[in-house]
Amino acid sequence: DLHRRRHSFPTRRSSDLAITSAWLLGIRNGFYAIRMAPILKTLGLKKLVGAMLTIDESIAVATAERDLANQRRGFWWTGAAVYLFWNLATFMGALVGEALGKPETWGLDAAAAAAFVGLIWPRLRERQALIVAIIALAVATLVSPYVPAGMPVLLAGGVAVVFGLTNWFGKPGEQSIAAVEVPTGESKP
Repeated sequence: DLHRRRHSFPTRRSSDLAITSAWLLGIRNGFYAIRMAPILKTLGLKKLVGAMLTIDESIAVATAERDLANQRRGFWWTGAAVYLFWNLATFMGALVGEALGKPETWGLDAAAAAAFVGLIWPRLRERQALIVAIIALAVATLVSPYVPAGMPVLLAGGVAVVFGLTNWFGKPGEQSIAAVEVPTGESKP
């Protein structure tokens, strides 16, 4: 019994870490919802559909826009396109996946990382964002060999939150991410 408990401990610990990591990463959708609520101003069924389209890509496209109408358009079109093409690609993968062989052969294992870089690239114009991204990348890279899967992303995210709420690396007069105004669609006099 002791032998079985000792050998199941790493598995138990790994599954606990995986569940915790997934839960923490999933919390971001709550923050996305807070960020998008004043932009979308949806009710009823449209709010439910909006919740299902609240993903990294739709938020990245929406928040990259300055104009409220373009933010809304970017959110809905991107969310709908990702939903449609993700499901089509999943279906195609189920049909022909075995015929393709290993994803590494085609370089598909790097596709998710490349897509993520594409999402954050427009945000790296400001010095603060660029330096924070470099520090987060360095932290994730340095801890990867020593921590369980999922933890490098969480630690890098923690770095981004700590530095993102300040203006330590920004130019004088630049706002921190915490001070960025959320457009409400109301005109100011």
